[in-house]
Amino acid sequence: MIKKVWIGSILLIAAVWSLDAAASSGSNREKLNLRIEQLSKKLTKDYKLLVLRNDEVSMHSVKKDLDEIIANIHLLVESVGSKDANDIFAFLQYSRKEIDSMLQKKATAKRAILMEDYSKVFLEGAQQIAHQPENTKGAKHH
Repeated sequence: MIKKVWIGSILLIAAVWSLDAAASSGSNREKLNLRIEQLSKKLTKDYKLLVLRNDEVSMHSVKKDLDEIIANIHLLVESVGSKDANDIFAFLQYSRKEIDSMLQKKATAKRAILMEDYSKVFLEGAQQIAHQPENTKGAKHH
């Protein structure tokens, strides 16, 4: 009898921990999504400043924004661990390469519109990743 109660208690504690971990994972995804949204807006703003100023400080800000967006999306992918999340991330990395190519050219108002589109692509991709079901089979990432 005591053994059954003890096992039942252990199972109950494990279930509570599991629920807490799932809630924490969801909360973490929300935080990452919010951060990506903020960075996407900042990317657009910083690129527009680059158009106006055409200086190294503005260029550094744009590159830093991109690095942070990709790093946060990567964390999001790691928290999900699904093949679909990895596929979306691969597309977003391709978009990053396109932006890097664009940054080799003079910043213009036309390119600022393109940068705004790319920032929306990052945001929408992150939202798609965040809404993926978590991989419970321990699949490898990348």
